[in-house]
Amino acid sequence: MNSFSGLQIGLSALISQQLLQETIAHNVANVNTPGFSRQKARLVALPPSNPYSLMPQTGLGVAVADVRRSASVLLNRQIERESGTLTYWSTVRDGMSEVQSLFLEPGSLGLQAIIDEFWASWRDLSVDPTNPAARATVRQAGETLASNIQRAYQGVSNSMTQLDAELGYSVGRVNLLAGQIAALNKQIQQAVAAGDPANDLRDQRDMLLQQMSTLARVQSGENSDGTLLVIMGGHIIVGASGATPIDVRPGVDGFNELVWSDDGSNVVVREGEIGAKLGLRDWAQNQVLADLDRMAAALIQSVNGLHEDGYTPPPANRTDISFFSGTGAGDIRVSDEVKADLDAIAVAASPNSPGDASVALQIAGLQRQESAALNDTVGGFYAGFVARLGLNVQQADNMVKSQDSLVQFLNASREDLAGVSLDEEAVQMLGAQRAYQAASRVITAVDEMLDRLINNTGLVGR
Repeated sequence: MNSFSGLQIGLSALISQQLLQETIAHNVANVNTPGFSRQKARLVALPPSNPYSLMPQTGLGVAVADVRRSASVLLNRQIERESGTLTYWSTVRDGMSEVQSLFLEPGSLGLQAIIDEFWASWRDLSVDPTNPAARATVRQAGETLASNIQRAYQGVSNSMTQLDAELGYSVGRVNLLAGQIAALNKQIQQAVAAGDPANDLRDQRDMLLQQMSTLARVQSGENSDGTLLVIMGGHIIVGASGATPIDVRPGVDGFNELVWSDDGSNVVVREGEIGAKLGLRDWAQNQVLADLDRMAAALIQSVNGLHEDGYTPPPANRTDISFFSGTGAGDIRVSDEVKADLDAIAVAASPNSPGDASVALQIAGLQRQESAALNDTVGGFYAGFVARLGLNVQQADNMVKSQDSLVQFLNASREDLAGVSLDEEAVQMLGAQRAYQAASRVITAVDEMLDRLINNTGLVGR
């Protein structure tokens, strides 16, 4: 220790408290900045220069060890994971709700009511098979039923096409975010090498990573040099060499598929917006459209099976006429023969039987007759289809509500930990200000002591 040590200690206090004040000011300035994590300067005492001296010694003052973010890596990763799950279920719910709305159930305009009206028209025709108005009603009911099945089928197909087109946009966002994270990796690596913690850059990177996690589930870990490794579906999307883009290309089924640009392997996507869109596309194709096709095919087969055995009114006495044409929900329609001629509707079981309506009665009876292809009646199968659709939407909605509560709780926890409290910062600011003032007084006092020592010592006897 020497006579100037007091100045050194006071100076260390001034420098440290000034940096502490600047850190507080930086926090206050970013109180409303999205993704900003509160920063805190960590002060440490400087030990004596010679800890082994036999003379009593004081320390050399104070220094700022580092400036740390008030952030939890585990909490941030949990928020990213749960936010991706929330986005997944929100997208699933919205997509399923859109499909559900196409069927207008329940209501008089729904397909269930139209199916019932179709069977009712055959019952009415069985009462008076020679009535042209009743025949016209049957044809009209068939056309209405076929067009509404086609409309629903086409609506679901259009939704699939839209989901497929949106995949390209979502993948483009992932590639953009991956490139931005890779660029920040380089900046953070350079800053860390120079001794800068790069707290603000890390905050920006965390925000980008959270945005990416809403598109697809990712895993991440920080390397010793400050760079972040990001993995999606077991494949590195951001690594030491930069970002690996995802390519979108037509698949064998006509829909887009996602592949990695470096090795051409398929991208495995779980949850997030992209995972939801891929799942919705498969769900619409393998369940919704497949069930509509099954129902329409069973309807065509059962109605035509009876109608083709029937006979038209004399003198034509035609038989083997199909009421419906087509093979499924995408192309079902009333046959050209029935469209062209009301007398092509065959309701008699034998020729030259104008008053016979047994075939019409049998077709009307299909309303309560199970189809072997459906293991249910047409109406019953459709009712079950609508019920399953409603349950799917309800399940997705329940998952959204539950997941939203969890994400809100996690975000609140993060805000408690990393958010800027103006009241807390004001208290710390006042403390730093008082410490700075006290340090300046120490320097003034030491300066006066040195002045006395240098300028007034040794004047006795002059």
